[in-house]
Amino acid sequence: MTENFLGENIQEKILYLAITDTEFVKSIRNIVNKKFLNSSAARFVLQICYDYFDKFNSCPNQHFQDECVRLIETIKPELKNEYVTYILRIKNLQPIPHNSYILERISDFIRQRIHEHSVIKYAENVVHGDYQKALVTATDANQSGIQAVDTGLDYFSCSDLATRNLDTQYVMKTGIKSLDKVVYGLERGHLVAVMGGYKAAKSWFCIHLARQALIQGLNVLFVTHEMSENELSIRFDQSFGALLSSPTPEVIEWDMLQKDEKTFKK
Repeated sequence: MTENFLGENIQEKILYLAITDTEFVKSIRNIVNKKFLNSSAARFVLQICYDYFDKFNSCPNQHFQDECVRLIETIKPELKNEYVTYILRIKNLQPIPHNSYILERISDFIRQRIHEHSVIKYAENVVHGDYQKALVTATDANQSGIQAVDTGLDYFSCSDLATRNLDTQYVMKTGIKSLDKVVYGLERGHLVAVMGGYKAAKSWFCIHLARQALIQGLNVLFVTHEMSENELSIRFDQSFGALLSSPTPEVIEWDMLQKDEKTFKK
């Protein structure tokens, strides 16, 4: 079974980072409970950091000592010296702990605790025939821990959305005027997901983009796990063959939005 408390060495590093690193406090605020710390002095320090973060959205840092002086009076007199000694040890901690490493250790600790509890719940759900709940329990356990890296983007809150230089950042036009008016083209380094229903021409759309990229002088690696080499060759032949009937060597616009009206009437 997992220990009830984080290791003392890790506790001290957690507290040091909670005092000095705002992003660290933000990551652990709703994950690391005070009950994971095995001394009242450690819980006292962590609570100061949490209270300060909740009020100012920042770590206490240079204001930590002021907060300690203000709150130390609430501690029993016989414990004050112990608290002061502990706080000084945390503030003078060397070497400075590495943020990512400590977050990983915390995440492992949390995940182990959750997995142990989830195994019991999972077994109970299976015994009672509630397989859907058992699946949810297992899924939640596998997704537990600290998300140390922000992988999301609030696109519409980007301050530079209206002012960024579209002419230099976008390296490839899609060749679909209606689409390029919205997304301006494809940007280097972006991962683009093409979503659609069954037989919605997603593969054809990707082939079209590959053709546009080649025409615009870019290199293309086309990977598929659905089409055979022969089928893919035929589709590329059809796509590039259409260029031969073009009266000019310019890029042909292939508007995916223009479908046969009969398709929509079915």
